[in-house]
Amino acid sequence: MTAVFSAATEPWIDVADRAGRPGRVGLVEVLEAADELSLASPDPLVWAATARLLTVIAYQARCGPGDHRGYVEQIERGIDLAPAVVWVREHEEDLDLFHPRWPLLQDGALREVAGRRGAGVPVLVLDLAAAVGRPLLADHRPLESSSPVSGGRALELLLVQQMWAVSGRIRGAKNALFGRGAADGRSAPAAGGIVWQPSGTVAEMLAWRLAPVPGLLGRADFTHSEATSEIEAASELDGLLWQPRRMLLVPGAGPGGPVVERVLVCQGWRMAPCSGPGSVAARPGSRDLVDDGEGRKLSARALTGEEDTAPLLERWWRAPEGSWARAARAAVAELGRAPDVVAVGLGIRDYTVITGQRRVTLPGRLLSDPRAGEAAAAVVALRARARQSGAGRRLPPAFGSSLLSEPSFLAATADGRDMRLLAAARGVMPGVGDRDAFHRTALLPPQPSPDDGEDGASGEGSQTPARPGPGPGAVAAAGGEAADDEDLFVTAGTPAGWSGRDDPWSELPPAYAFTRRLGRWALHPRTRPRMREMGDWTALPGPPHGSEVYRALVKPLPPGQEWERAGWMTAALFARHRHHARAAPLFGAAPLPRLMRAAGTIHRGPAHPATRALMVRILRTREPGHLLPHLARAVEQAARQGLTPHWAHLFTDLTRWTTGTRELWADLFYTPVPLPLPLVRALALPDDTHKDPHTR
Repeated sequence: MTAVFSAATEPWIDVADRAGRPGRVGLVEVLEAADELSLASPDPLVWAATARLLTVIAYQARCGPGDHRGYVEQIERGIDLAPAVVWVREHEEDLDLFHPRWPLLQDGALREVAGRRGAGVPVLVLDLAAAVGRPLLADHRPLESSSPVSGGRALELLLVQQMWAVSGRIRGAKNALFGRGAADGRSAPAAGGIVWQPSGTVAEMLAWRLAPVPGLLGRADFTHSEATSEIEAASELDGLLWQPRRMLLVPGAGPGGPVVERVLVCQGWRMAPCSGPGSVAARPGSRDLVDDGEGRKLSARALTGEEDTAPLLERWWRAPEGSWARAARAAVAELGRAPDVVAVGLGIRDYTVITGQRRVTLPGRLLSDPRAGEAAAAVVALRARARQSGAGRRLPPAFGSSLLSEPSFLAATADGRDMRLLAAARGVMPGVGDRDAFHRTALLPPQPSPDDGEDGASGEGSQTPARPGPGPGAVAAAGGEAADDEDLFVTAGTPAGWSGRDDPWSELPPAYAFTRRLGRWALHPRTRPRMREMGDWTALPGPPHGSEVYRALVKPLPPGQEWERAGWMTAALFARHRHHARAAPLFGAAPLPRLMRAAGTIHRGPAHPATRALMVRILRTREPGHLLPHLARAVEQAARQGLTPHWAHLFTDLTRWTTGTRELWADLFYTPVPLPLPLVRALALPDDTHKDPHTR
């Protein structure tokens, strides 16, 4: 169909005015009202990608200064965005998402293969947020039930992909359609790293962001047009508009305008390594990246929480020459003030596995106070010493960052800061009880940090390892190393150093103790034969009270029929799983109903008739004791695919098979992006007292 969606005039940018009222506008309106509006997208990746697009347009319209003096005056007097408004109005056709020749941020040449059989995948495959914290969605396999999205949402997904694309195999990119190597996706320069942008109104943001560019500014190319596989970013705008994916949206008719259900996607440009030494933050198009002090980008996994400002403040005051942070810091020194800065990161491990997003706000008062840089360096140094002494994993998230907001800590001497940090860390760093011992840990040989993994540190590699390894908060299988599923990235289910405070099943810690016992029994040579007897329990109508194995297994559990029943069923299913998949991991991180979304061949999960019928029978069973035959089928199904459910989650649900639990299972099975588990558990009813759905 012939569809039109111009980013210039169509409302797609989430904004808020000075009073906090939300709205959606197009590029023309956001630039015309730049003094009153600020970006307000709740998705950090979309927020950063939209800010970068506005930066590109302002640079293209030559709104930026020519030198440092002009940069400072631009911040003092305010930026003139009238040329940018004129440019957007004159190039409205170039900003059309469905233009027949040059679609925005896409490759129009892909229309030649758009009509072929097998071309295109569900559009939500582009949604990187769908994989964060949801192991089953890491390769987007369950998104067969993807629903169409609006033109504005499709544009957001394009922007996020072109800025944050993660390397790895691209689903649906067939060599027969797109050419050799089409599925070997390369990462974008920002993937795995952190990008910082000034906040405030759009005018204030662009006034600070449009620093003078050393070298060639260039010309923006909003359409993928190069056929070569590897070219060098010669100018700033080349780098800012780098397109690591060739994509084409397939529009359809919707009730409120064009919608997008499918997208063609394959590998795009590969950025050639820049010649000569220097930091990644000084390269064209990457000047807003945070570097790690050794020329590479700082890993997003180095931030341990949403309030973890210490690593970023330390890097702000040591930003390399040629980076945006260095230019902004020079302006701050003259003006005596700094804007609040928002740092956005996408954490990845082993090049392909998304571990989470980070959005951290740095207060302007700390960015203009040199003492904050020294204090942040002290916090970062203590964390390094803790890692060297083996206590790093025991430090709480964002340790030391809260001290940076205290004037007394900023005003303290170097020794005084060390003593304050030591006092705060003493409770979680065993063996470090005095200041001398604390300093001796710094003399140990440096050890690799878990936060300093590759994470695509150079932004250029396209290696795809055979098996992903454990990430932050990695979990250890009982008696052995953590094991991950190589297709769906399902990690083990027993957290290392688990405290129960942030776990959705924290109210039932016996579930973890029980599943650990099962793991030890499966691994130890003397207890491994018990697995055979436990596997036969799936045919019993109730717990085998006369079995010595059963009595030894449930003895540590709290007294109560529901605990014994859950122990009997979980042990039987665990042994059944081991019988059908000895090579599979002992523990998994995905609940069983979530794993059932991957069952099937051509159609999967809810679209697979047999799997859907099995889930219907499970949800209609109100007596927990009658569940075992159905759950055994589901577990065997997962075992045949090499997948392992979260046994503690299953144990917990079997102790209270209520209406709320069944609603949780339905949400996990039928919904592509379910509600967070703690929220669902908080909303779930404890029993079946309310039958009326309207009352509930």
